[in-house]
Amino acid sequence: MNFGPVTPLFAGAFASGGPHSGLCHAFLVVINTANAVAGVSEPPVCRLVVDRIEVHVDESVEFQCIASGDPRPRIEWSRPRGVRLPPHAVVDNGYLRIPRVRKEDEGDYICTATNSAGEDYVTGVLIVREEAGEFWSYRLQL
Repeated sequence: MNFGPVTPLFAGAFASGGPHSGLCHAFLVVINTANAVAGVSEPPVCRLVVDRIEVHVDESVEFQCIASGDPRPRIEWSRPRGVRLPPHAVVDNGYLRIPRVRKEDEGDYICTATNSAGEDYVTGVLIVREEAGEFWSYRLQL
């Protein structure tokens, strides 16, 4: 893949390939060094790799937030209206992982990127489906 001149907004995951050539996955990280030389701060820009995820109860889920800016932004995860993150959620280096999702984990999750030049945020949506019962009973009348 040839990207040519890029900005931090180009960062992300890419896939390439044709029907007979296989599939190639790449992840582009853009580091902006021009502002470091000039001493100029750049406010954060953040985005989610996937912003809507649908899973079933007891499956695991992972949101990934990518942020650019100078100085490097701090990434935090939260929920709207002061709702706490699930106690079993793990936040690490821009990732929000929720193992064994519960129905009450459904809703919006906010990634906030902050540095000395400002703040940006993006919202992801988690939809949790309850699976139908494993056993069905039928009453036959003869």
